[in-house]
Parts: sequence; C-alpha cells; structure tokens
Amino acid sequence: MDFGDLEHLTLDLFLGKQRGGVTKIAIEVGACFREVMVDEYQDSNQVQDAIFSALTEKKQNCFMVIQIL
Repeated sequence: MDFGDLEHLTLDLFLGKQRGGVTKIAIEVGACFREVMVDEYQDSNQVQDAIFSALTEKKQNCFMVIQIL
C-alpha cells in the first residue's frame, strides 16, 4: 500500500465509494477540528482537495497557504 492508496481509501471513507456526498464519518472527523491549515496547497492534487472539502464543510474553515514565486 502506498501513499496514493491511502489517499483513495480516505476519500472512500469521506465521500463513499460512489462519491455520493460527504459521509457521516467525514462530518464526525471534521467536527474534531476548528480549522484546517493546508501548507503548500499548490502541491496538492484533486484527491487531497476533495478530502479537504469533505472535512471542512465546503472549505469554510480551511486555510490554504500557497507559495508565489
């Protein structure tokens, strides 16, 4: 199992295998955090972005740091 597998398994937990919407598990885990900070957001991928969205109620409490050169 590699990192990509872990990302997709997390996505399955948070959005379901059919990606039908945020699951109860995602809501419960997201409720454990007041805010989520993502450093170097420009290096994240679509799977990671979907995980952030599932955890932070449409990114209402997600702070993303990007590097601008």
